[in-house]
Amino acid sequence: MAALLGVSNVFGPYTWTSYDSNLKGNPTSNKGKIEMNKRKHLEVPSDYIKRLIITPLLSGILLVNIIIITTFIMTDGAIGKVVTDYLLYAIAGVETLLIFFYLYFAVHACHRIAGPMRAVKKTLEQVGDGDLTATLHFRKGDFNPDLPGQFNVCVGNLRGKIATAKNLVERISENSLSDKQQAELISRLQSTLDDFKTEVESAPPPAPKKQTAPKQTGFTLVELLVVVTVVSVLAMIALPSYLNYHTRAKVSEALGVAGQIKKAIAETYLSLNDWPANTANAGLPAIGAHTQYVQSVTVEKIDDEHGKFTIALDINGLEGKTLVFTGKVKANGGMDWVCNGSLGDHDKGTLEEKFRPPICR
Repeated sequence: MAALLGVSNVFGPYTWTSYDSNLKGNPTSNKGKIEMNKRKHLEVPSDYIKRLIITPLLSGILLVNIIIITTFIMTDGAIGKVVTDYLLYAIAGVETLLIFFYLYFAVHACHRIAGPMRAVKKTLEQVGDGDLTATLHFRKGDFNPDLPGQFNVCVGNLRGKIATAKNLVERISENSLSDKQQAELISRLQSTLDDFKTEVESAPPPAPKKQTAPKQTGFTLVELLVVVTVVSVLAMIALPSYLNYHTRAKVSEALGVAGQIKKAIAETYLSLNDWPANTANAGLPAIGAHTQYVQSVTVEKIDDEHGKFTIALDINGLEGKTLVFTGKVKANGGMDWVCNGSLGDHDKGTLEEKFRPPICR
């Protein structure tokens, strides 16, 4: 990923990478908007990474996943299980693509800010050291493209004032001048210095420097990629797992009627001394009304000592899936029950293994 973005050497709180300094065009023209060759590397200070990339990215991922989970819970029952699975895969894929697109554009946006800041810092250091030939240049596409022109005009005016004063001093020092000529040149020099002093004094005072807390080292891009990858994987794993858990809870609630069914069949057997041939004979005509997750209950007789009942589910994505309970009459008149069938595969029901409760696996 780092190679894709062209990022390198960003392991310090302020690490700037080098760039080509060859300029195209006349530095004094076009108001300082000189197009430079591309910098060799992206320039992204690590505090930019923390403030402009990591915090918004993690907040966005958390918010999106909360919205997705809430939406699936609120729409439970409106769409089928197969459709839900495909939607989850599609959402996970789109979310992953959006993460990498955001990373790409956020890193390049930081680069468009950090590059000009580096150029301004370097040029101000040159001017502060007395190099008034220094000019400020931004790349095409950098933020605040008008700043170089304004800065270069200011430095040019300063350079012009100093050049004029220097020229006057050199002429005053010539021995061939008369007293009148020297006095005139001194007057012009004084006027130039007074004008410069007036311009400096009329400038607004600098804003007071705010007290800031000690700067903390931010994240590196490598750490950012690791965090994003981990969060994405956790999100992709957590949502399907939660939905499976939610479905298993509904299945367990639906099986709450199994106890009532077993009791009704046992009472019928004791009364008739025979296994009930169907649901009506077992006295269970409306068993589906006992819970919202049961579609129907079917009671069948296998032989004189064996029978079974089948619970068909009415759960989103599991409509019509079945669980089978097989019963056997004991010598004392009681009954033993086995979920998931005991007389062959045809008695196991159609509910997938991952949604079955432990007693039916």
